[in-house]
Amino acid sequence: MEEFLAEFSEISKDEQVLKLHDMLAPHMLRRMKADVLKDIPSKSEFIVRIELSPMQKLVCYISLLLINLHEWMPVVIVCACSY
Repeated sequence: MEEFLAEFSEISKDEQVLKLHDMLAPHMLRRMKADVLKDIPSKSEFIVRIELSPMQKLVCYISLLLINLHEWMPVVIVCACSY
């Protein structure tokens, strides 16, 4: 480790970069463009709209209310005070 740090602590020469690249290349997993299949069909996307279940609606509405609580809370306080 000390030898490695002494040799590559400051990479300023092209020779050092090339040597480091040669050392790391066998351990790198990289897919080359030539290795990728070219006959893969294009991606298909289907949007299927369905209604939420009652439980999902409840969770969604409660979440929205809690997220927006700071925005509508002053209105509730003003309305309550006016009665």
